[in-house]
Amino acid sequence: MTVVGTAAIALGMTVGTGVASGAATTPKSTAGLHAHLSRAAAGGRLSAVLTTAEGAGYYSYPTSAHGLAGASTSFKMPAITCASASDQEWLLPGIWVYSGGSLSEQVDVNFNCNSGSLLESAVICIAGSCDQTLAVAPHDTIRASIAYTPSATIGTIKDVTSGLSKQVVGPAVTTDDVVFIGDEGPSMFFGGIVTKVPTFTSVKFSNNQVNAQDLSDWAPGRYNLKTTTKVQIRTSALNANQSFVTTFAKN
Repeated sequence: MTVVGTAAIALGMTVGTGVASGAATTPKSTAGLHAHLSRAAAGGRLSAVLTTAEGAGYYSYPTSAHGLAGASTSFKMPAITCASASDQEWLLPGIWVYSGGSLSEQVDVNFNCNSGSLLESAVICIAGSCDQTLAVAPHDTIRASIAYTPSATIGTIKDVTSGLSKQVVGPAVTTDDVVFIGDEGPSMFFGGIVTKVPTFTSVKFSNNQVNAQDLSDWAPGRYNLKTTTKVQIRTSALNANQSFVTTFAKN
């Protein structure tokens, strides 16, 4: 296990940024990028399924005596293919945490097509410190989690199939207030320039918990992904076993 902590920030290092050094082109991954929720996604619990560019999955708004305590999910990566060799198509399953509508932490996998070149990597960003050195493969089972303690915030990805894992440890965070579990919308990043997803089958998210409770306990909002004119990824109902499936519809 590799641990990337706050020492990297203190030394002025940039760990795992999504942009190549000296490059002014679009980034290859979400590491180090920012996103902001719309009023609809950040506003509260929803009883109906929404279709937006925010992502395909479930938004929850947990509360506890000391704020957000943690979240976890397991999912199996599908194989992906690039619909075009001249654009960017990103599939971004995992845990995404927001504070006041702005993305603050991510513990996820980037399965991305960048001009026909595949990036298949775990990405963990905690309080501005990022790591994306864990390579993952199609059909690998991934366990993602984030934990908040009085002294630290800890993001962990374990590739159950390979047995390898990565962890980023940052300072204690008390302001995070929205948790999204699912496929983040690619247009949330870099001014919305990435609007497409690669071709895949589906991603099953299992054992979904927030604050060590079932995801369903928080009356989460269910979202389908649509960046432009048609739905790109659909989200199934959350079942009694705390599982749901996101299914490809179009790029």
